[in-house]
Amino acid sequence: MGTNQQIKNIIKMETTLKTDTNIKTVKLYRQNFYTQPVVLIDGITRTGKTMLSPILTSLENVELHRIETNFDRIPRLYKLKKITRDAAVACLRLEMETKLYESMISRSINFRWSDNTGVFNQIKPLRYLKRLFAPEGDVVVEKILKEKPIFQVQTHDVLGINGIYFDAFGNSLRIIEMLRHPVDSIYGNCQRGYGKRESNDPRIFSLNILHGKKLVPWYCYGWEDEYIACESPTDKVIKMCAVRLRRMWKGYESLSDKQKKQVLFIAFDKFATNPEPDVQKMENFIGRKRTKLLHKALTKGRVPRIIKSEEREKKEQDIRSKASSECITIMEDLVKEYEERVKSIYG
Repeated sequence: MGTNQQIKNIIKMETTLKTDTNIKTVKLYRQNFYTQPVVLIDGITRTGKTMLSPILTSLENVELHRIETNFDRIPRLYKLKKITRDAAVACLRLEMETKLYESMISRSINFRWSDNTGVFNQIKPLRYLKRLFAPEGDVVVEKILKEKPIFQVQTHDVLGINGIYFDAFGNSLRIIEMLRHPVDSIYGNCQRGYGKRESNDPRIFSLNILHGKKLVPWYCYGWEDEYIACESPTDKVIKMCAVRLRRMWKGYESLSDKQKKQVLFIAFDKFATNPEPDVQKMENFIGRKRTKLLHKALTKGRVPRIIKSEEREKKEQDIRSKASSECITIMEDLVKEYEERVKSIYG
């Protein structure tokens, strides 16, 4: 069935469905059984989260990095008022505790050889192979309570809609927010086909909004018509990056002083060229020291590396050749803000 026919069917269904007023209202609840940090490696797409996450794994008792889409979907559904606060909080807690438990026995662990999140591309593959044969049950819960392993997961745009995560995990929440030069981020998104793939590619596992008879990505909420009117995929990507970054900073600035201390900003360029200062920050941030595996993790991540300015200039020229004058100005503003923010963070 084609996309247009599916959309027609959805519209028809929405006009015929009626709300069941007899459904009893219930309150969902899941307590937090564990108190150790819950770490989100967050950022918009193409900011370098996959570089950082395996390096974080080299710190004491930090679990392997993983991408679990429900950690993105649940806060988005709540933001769009499709689920209640109690449901979102309970589901986030359940997701974290389920995935942590499964990690401790290598259940639902990625053993694909070529995947970035696969065990064999991590720095502790033997740990997860051994766990395949470990007992399950209460002994695993006791181990978690005793050893306090840290769960980490990659997320997208969470800082911009952070409230539900603070509700779910409170003082245990730690958000490491990746910042990347806008030219690199915009170019990377364009290379991945964003701006044209979102509504018709079965390999894009993200939510869309039905706006009239058109599908737009979830992050277009509130500016759907502007997104649809963009002249090119490059313009869509530039505006997408601008909106998501704006929401991210607005979300951060809405936090209390105490909550802001639960957010650590790491700039890709700074970390990739000189990781030591940021490694020290991460140690203090999550309360875990580095291990002898840090060097291995840095080497696998090609850190430190040289970032060539001429390569970024080529990317910028390519973007400028495909973008409207309006969006070129938006990109220039993003670059200026990025440079000011990074200078403020790093000094």
